[in-house]
Amino acid sequence: MSKECSARSSLRKALSGALIGFGLGVAACSASTGSGKSGFGSNAAGGTGNAVVPGAGSGGTIAGGGFATGQGDSTGIINVNPPTPPAPSASATGGSAGSGGMPVIPPPTDQPIDVNECPGQLDAATVQALTGASTGAAPKLLYPYDGTVLPIGLAGPTLQWSEAGTADAVYLHMKSQLFEYKGCFGANAQLRLPIPDSAWTPAQQQSKGATDPLDVELTVKSGSDVLGPVKVQLIFALGKLKGDLFYNTYTSPQAGLNGAVMKLKLGASKPDVLLTDTGLAPVGPCWSCHSLSANGAVLVAQHHQYPGGPYSSASFDLVANPGLSPPPMFMQSSSMGEMGLGAVYPDGSKVLTMGSPGDSTVNPVFPDAPGNVPAMIGPKPTLLLDTKTGANLPINGWNVQYAKMPSFSPDGTMVAFNWHEDSTGHSLAVADFDTATNTMSNVRVIYKHDTLYPGWPWITPDNLEVIFVLGNKPDYVSGYPGRLDIAASDLWTVDIATGKARPLDRANGYLTDGAPTYLPEPGRDEHLEFFPTISPIAEGGYFWVFFTSRRTYGNTINDTNSLGVGDAVTKKIWVSAYNIRTGGIIDDPSNPPFYLPGQEDGSGNIRAFAALEPCHAEGDSCESGVDCCKGHCYMGKCGEPPPPPPGQPPPPPRCLNIDEACTSASQCCDANAVCVRSFCEVPVPPR
Repeated sequence: MSKECSARSSLRKALSGALIGFGLGVAACSASTGSGKSGFGSNAAGGTGNAVVPGAGSGGTIAGGGFATGQGDSTGIINVNPPTPPAPSASATGGSAGSGGMPVIPPPTDQPIDVNECPGQLDAATVQALTGASTGAAPKLLYPYDGTVLPIGLAGPTLQWSEAGTADAVYLHMKSQLFEYKGCFGANAQLRLPIPDSAWTPAQQQSKGATDPLDVELTVKSGSDVLGPVKVQLIFALGKLKGDLFYNTYTSPQAGLNGAVMKLKLGASKPDVLLTDTGLAPVGPCWSCHSLSANGAVLVAQHHQYPGGPYSSASFDLVANPGLSPPPMFMQSSSMGEMGLGAVYPDGSKVLTMGSPGDSTVNPVFPDAPGNVPAMIGPKPTLLLDTKTGANLPINGWNVQYAKMPSFSPDGTMVAFNWHEDSTGHSLAVADFDTATNTMSNVRVIYKHDTLYPGWPWITPDNLEVIFVLGNKPDYVSGYPGRLDIAASDLWTVDIATGKARPLDRANGYLTDGAPTYLPEPGRDEHLEFFPTISPIAEGGYFWVFFTSRRTYGNTINDTNSLGVGDAVTKKIWVSAYNIRTGGIIDDPSNPPFYLPGQEDGSGNIRAFAALEPCHAEGDSCESGVDCCKGHCYMGKCGEPPPPPPGQPPPPPRCLNIDEACTSASQCCDANAVCVRSFCEVPVPPR
């Protein structure tokens, strides 16, 4: 059902040639085929540094005046929290046992915290050797990456490395300004060491943020040799990624290896199956290709079966139906408009559908046509639909016929899309949007490339930039049954006002422009980035970019079979901290990403959407104003400080703390704060 899916080589051999022609695995894919990544080779003339794609793309002509608010100010913004849902009925399906949530991080202390878990089960001589001088080459650390920025509250990373010999004993040393950890561990055959909670929790607790990196050192005893230490620095962002993540999967055992939409509570150890069907992989039927409103209230998804259909799409009210397997709010044939990969308005009231210029009936068994994103029904122009009724809402001022891969800005005032008819799929455009009158205006191209294809645009929460991918395939996906080779694609960003575009080198795998890649397998891991989205609010001084990558994950997920990079299991969700602008354009606002904990290692996972949980009413518990419907948290409860006693004069207006609701930066207590998406936030300077 997903545009990305294709079938394993072994499965292709087992099935008849006719079924292979049906486009295996796009309906309920359990794996994918591929002969390997098709790279671009060396950069063409005009290329930019390490970018896989030539940098000859041009900024579009910017018509009309500026539309972004001044730095630190906020226009009338839609509350990114959905309304508080009704209490679930007795029949509502709750989350699965063990899904869990974020651990509690104690408040920091001014006193240093030292944790010593040595010698553990090791003898004194082994500990002395591990903490002494090295006698051999250091292991190669495969994960995490040096300089990775991590939010607090998630599970600690698993250190993964390679070495020539055996790991007979391991020593882990971590240190920041007010924290130190020493851990001694026995033999490690897998060359993987999860950082224990006893170390990771106080490391987060004591961190002072970007100015206080966590130094991590790993030393291994192999036979009589002491290898290392190998060193890496990790940076904590002093904020939590809150809420839920919704993504597609293909091979989850929880979904019977069928296509499904998963829901992962950020910080949990595993996801839940939100939507699936009883289908036969790889033909379905199943639910896939989805989009989500910024407030997390409404989800849209496709329901496809192969070969030949039926094809439909539906909307789901996740507030009225907060459990799993919610019933459709509205469902229609895909021939009437394909909602699944459309742009859902931030409050969930309407969806801008994907335009598809090609005639998908040319392939009677799988929707596929030139100019279309695979699995989309065409020809069909972009429509604006009511998510409750499916009613067609006329768009005023709209001169675009085929808006591909559209997305609304988190505040609903803009929409970004690939404008097909402008240059046959080579152009990115934005338009201003007035939801009261459903009027589009000031449609303008912000990026165009002569030969490559920009896709999956996403507007940053400050309305200043559009993150997108730039790839070499006109279908904008990594692979599908109609194309067996894997696309090459990188993350880029473009300034909306000027059209200045830059590759996100640090997220793509390069610490600096022109440097060799830091990825574990050079020549295999580069240029495999797809489907970026952004969390609708800032946390910890950063925006957070979620994207799908086929890169290796340490030594846990790599090329263990003949399919190599074409195996669907290589598709995983990664997260990169994105620096917030406080002045001019940042050349590379990205940071080395981390592998999202909680997703299933054994399934192919793509297109993640982050959304906050339903907001808390006044008087309910909270960690910050982001949790509260009115945006203020005082003494752990939603609401403002209590009024003064009777007869006392009212206090002067108070300043607002980080993550409290604001309308301008001048209201924030911190002089370095800005008001982004209606909340005070202190941007972390780029490294």
